[in-house]
Amino acid sequence: MARLVSLTTLQGRVKQRCNLEVASNAAIYSAAELTDNINEGLSALYSMIIGQQDQPYYLESSSFTTTANKDTYTIGSGGDINVADFFKLAGIDVAVGQNIIITAKPFMWSERNRFKYLSGWIYSQPIFYRLIGKTSAVAQSGNDSIKFIPSPSGGFSCTLWYFPTPPVLVAAGDQFDGINGYEEYIVLHAARKLLVKQERMEHAQAVTQMLAEEIDRIRAELGSHDAENPPRVNDTMLNDGWIGRPGY
Repeated sequence: MARLVSLTTLQGRVKQRCNLEVASNAAIYSAAELTDNINEGLSALYSMIIGQQDQPYYLESSSFTTTANKDTYTIGSGGDINVADFFKLAGIDVAVGQNIIITAKPFMWSERNRFKYLSGWIYSQPIFYRLIGKTSAVAQSGNDSIKFIPSPSGGFSCTLWYFPTPPVLVAAGDQFDGINGYEEYIVLHAARKLLVKQERMEHAQAVTQMLAEEIDRIRAELGSHDAENPPRVNDTMLNDGWIGRPGY
């Protein structure tokens, strides 16, 4: 069951940690500043959660179709892969036949010409990709892109597995899933910023210690999303699509 917490609840808890919940203290900070500090803490917590590589949280997927001889596909609203909240790639599945799915493998940039000799996309050969990022560091609508080698030889149905960007809480009722009370990290992160700005350093130091304890708790729990089974080693032999061939 999700543990959803609203922006209003987070704001109230931050003010409690700073002992600022009395209305007469409202002039010490602005509502916009408080909300911004909360969203910064949310972003930091989200990165910590996504950073664990066992059984992940917040994983999503989106389908797209390739075009013959087109090797690069943009990710973004209205792009080749219509995903508006792309953050990190988790994998790509390619359907090359009835009930035949190939897991695309990443290639290193130095290998960008190594696999071009392969004859299109067929079940007996691997498919490689590389996330090549945004085309500009300043473009407001810059998109991430994915490059495939070899180029697809037709229209193939693919699934992009990805982690979305963290939510930005704006309205009072906007919510975030703290999973298991992990939103306390957001509260402490935001509270420390307010305390430092007020030069209440002793109080800020105490909150910093509480934040460190919360980080330890979160990291200890994130590594065991699957409480029964540990993770296995990664496949390094590029076996997908090659099973059944001599030597495999």
